Amino acid sequence: MHKKVTIADIARRTNVSKMTVSRVLSGKGQVAIETAKRVREIIDEMGYQPNLIARSLSSKQSMIIGVLIPKVESIFMDEYIAQVLSGVMTIIKDNDYRLMLFPMDLEREQDTLYVDTAGSNMIDGL
Repeated sequence: MHKKVTIADIARRTNVSKMTVSRVLSGKGQVAIETAKRVREIIDEMGYQPNLIARSLSSKQSMIIGVLIPKVESIFMDEYIAQVLSGVMTIIKDNDYRLMLFPMDLEREQDTLYVDTAGSNMIDGL
């Protein structure tokens, strides 16, 4: 199993500080154009993947949008729902969010799962 590449690994390899790598990743703060280019090249070369949990803790955003859907079977059988989800997924992807589906059973009383999930900061919107 390969060791997960960290910001510290990228910093060592590019001979810059972890803060500089962090600034390049976030796009915030000032970094020399040539330095940012070199850092991005090494990020790609080493296959760095950000830790989404750590990112969500520091930014207070999960980058996940929840969508309530009727029963799971209907996603595949109802063309309207499929088109709506396709549009939602396009917008979510274009904005670097992820999608979490919450199937609902309209025939029974819903518990507080959706409200609890939305209130727990696990998702940014429902």
